Amino acid sequence: MKIFTAPDRQDVHRLLAAAQLPADDVAKLDLQHFLGCREATRVQGIIGVEPLGDVGLLRSLVVAADARAHGYGQQLVQHLEQHAIEHGMHSLYLLTNTAETFFARMGYAPIARDSVPAPVQATREFSQLCPHTATVMVKRLR
Repeated sequence: MKIFTAPDRQDVHRLLAAAQLPADDVAKLDLQHFLGCREATRVQGIIGVEPLGDVGLLRSLVVAADARAHGYGQQLVQHLEQHAIEHGMHSLYLLTNTAETFFARMGYAPIARDSVPAPVQATREFSQLCPHTATVMVKRLR
């Protein structure tokens, strides 16, 4: 597996749509903060962060259905956390409907929606794209 930065927008949209994750704002996202992994020429997974000063919103970890259970998700999260640290972020926030257990194993903890910093609350993903029933989680980075 090879980790790469700034995956193609079409790959990001395709994987998100296939996993039924929010993809409506992909055209507006800065993909310099997205990472991907590939085997040969096929993109197996993507993950991104939306930088918001010294915090970030983890965006849409997705691994292709036929590539799951091979550790891609864990590796992508670890690489993204390092990327976030290198770009001055000290905490990552995320919203999930289905992956709370996975992210808990990666060190993320649930947090009340009203405890989330204002810049995260102001994002389109937080305020419009994800349902209010989504679990909000946070991880403090080194």
